[in-house]
Amino acid sequence: METKKILQKLDELKLSSKNVELGVFDDILKYKSKFESAAKSANKSVLGSLSDLADSTSALENGIKLAEEGVIKARELGWDEGVKKGNSIISDFNITLKQHQKAISDLRGVRSLIS
Repeated sequence: METKKILQKLDELKLSSKNVELGVFDDILKYKSKFESAAKSANKSVLGSLSDLADSTSALENGIKLAEEGVIKARELGWDEGVKKGNSIISDFNITLKQHQKAISDLRGVRSLIS
């Protein structure tokens, strides 16, 4: 009779052990789901940032073109201060444009890592 009780206890321990293992896998799947949700949200944020940077880059490019036209007009009029001011604006816009282009490149790299 003792052997039967021991075997029964072993069977109960095995079942209990299997339940614990299944619980661990359930927890792992929950973390996987959280990760996937967070990655999807991060990807969406990166896409939004890329879109915003593309819009601002376009605005900078348009601003540079307009400032270049303004410098040409200022030269034609002999307005040295206007030429100086226009060139300063062009220089500032070009620096910002390069920063935006780098940010876009960096964000594309981040996106490829989380997609």
